[in-house]
Amino acid sequence: MTTCLVRFCSITFSLLLLCSFLAQAANKNATLIFAAEMNNIEHTDEGSYPELATLLKEYRQQPQPTFFIFGGGSLGPSSLASFDRGAHIIDILNTLEPNALGVAKREFSFHEDELSLRAYEAAFPVVASNIYDPLNLGQLDGLATTAVLQQGNIKIGFISVLDKSVVSEYALKRVQISSSQQAIEKYAQQLRQQQVDLIVVHYSNPLAVIDNLLTEGIIDIAMRKDEHFHLLEIAKRPSHPNNIFLTEATNVAVIDIKISNTPPKLSVDWHIKSLNNMTKDPAVNHQVLKYSAHLSKLLDEQIGTLTTELDTTRLNVRTQENPLGNFITDALKSFSGADIAIINGGTIRGEAHYDANHILTRRDIAKELPFRNRVVVMEVTGGQIIQALESGLSQIQDVKGRFPQVSGLEVTYAADHPPYERVTAVKVNHQPIDTDKLYKLATSDYIAGGGDGYAVFKQSKKLNYNNQMTRLIADIVIDTIRRQKIISPKLEARLVNSNATVDPMDD
Repeated sequence: MTTCLVRFCSITFSLLLLCSFLAQAANKNATLIFAAEMNNIEHTDEGSYPELATLLKEYRQQPQPTFFIFGGGSLGPSSLASFDRGAHIIDILNTLEPNALGVAKREFSFHEDELSLRAYEAAFPVVASNIYDPLNLGQLDGLATTAVLQQGNIKIGFISVLDKSVVSEYALKRVQISSSQQAIEKYAQQLRQQQVDLIVVHYSNPLAVIDNLLTEGIIDIAMRKDEHFHLLEIAKRPSHPNNIFLTEATNVAVIDIKISNTPPKLSVDWHIKSLNNMTKDPAVNHQVLKYSAHLSKLLDEQIGTLTTELDTTRLNVRTQENPLGNFITDALKSFSGADIAIINGGTIRGEAHYDANHILTRRDIAKELPFRNRVVVMEVTGGQIIQALESGLSQIQDVKGRFPQVSGLEVTYAADHPPYERVTAVKVNHQPIDTDKLYKLATSDYIAGGGDGYAVFKQSKKLNYNNQMTRLIADIVIDTIRRQKIISPKLEARLVNSNATVDPMDD
């Protein structure tokens, strides 16, 4: 009797162990860390890559699998990227070892071929799921359309989609962007057939259909970051709990994933970690400091004195006349001998406040004008100028980079009028514009190529000019400051909103 009881207990214990093992095998747990939009490594007072490295180490030391997905938006623009086209970001990311990078629009800061080069330098897949390159009859060279990411016993299917606006906004010469929804649905089905445990989608522009795709179970997790979301009063936050959305520059999402197979169930719980509260990883911090030291040697030269205050924050350069915008366009107009000059407000990227009597350095201008744009002079009609201004003023409520900064023009507009019906009066050098007259326009090669909605200039005749050379716009501005030694940019009623009491972000 005793022997039978012992055997019974032994069998029961074995069954319990087996059941426990099967239960554990049926459940899969993982952590997914999502970060994005970290284009500037110089923010020493804010958490950045060294702090992110510490966070990753902390989670990677835990027993359950940890995935790290980087949401792009970082290869440009920045002072250092203007020299190496974002190669330093890839170098730092190679140290952090992301499982994948989802391409966002800033990855095209230096156009398609530079992105291809950066993708070949990356030790991880660089994913863009709705790009078509006619040159390759398929994907842009070096990029992946999707990725299957595996850690431990969990497989993730990863998709990253771009908005079609990236083609005009970044004046892309070659690639085409297909429907985000169709790409997600197509590749989600293909990835399911590869027996992935869940589908994760990265997207970098608002995409209303994402919540529906999550609700219908076509995808399982979506993630996006927009640190300028607070400027858009009419924008809506995602509503689905698995649609993960970051809005602060130094925030990272830590996502806990639990998958049960009996019955099938996915549980997603996420929270925000601020990199500002993390210690710096010594190795990555050393890497960042080496790049910063190299940049200091190049950019710490003093070039002049600013006697007036300047504000180059996003709202100031993208919704109204800006003193620095006036100074830059004046410099281009003078350098080229053109009648007028126009740049897009999105060219100015410093997001900075300067006090009066600030000593300007090359660093300041490199920060404000990080793109490697050059001057182009074109022959355009007065009618084309008005069309261009209408396009530039068409998205004030969305704080878009196409907002114009001008020289030689006095523009009156009504921000509360419908888009493309906002310009009410234009003068060229104090005279009413003649829609049929030909004018010499100085602008950037980016605008001349139709970038940021300025397609009206795309076929305009290019002109030679006396100072024509390959100098960057940033260099022309630096030369102008050096020559003048003391500058005092100010507002001059070049862009006047006739209903100025209306908030520029109200449609």
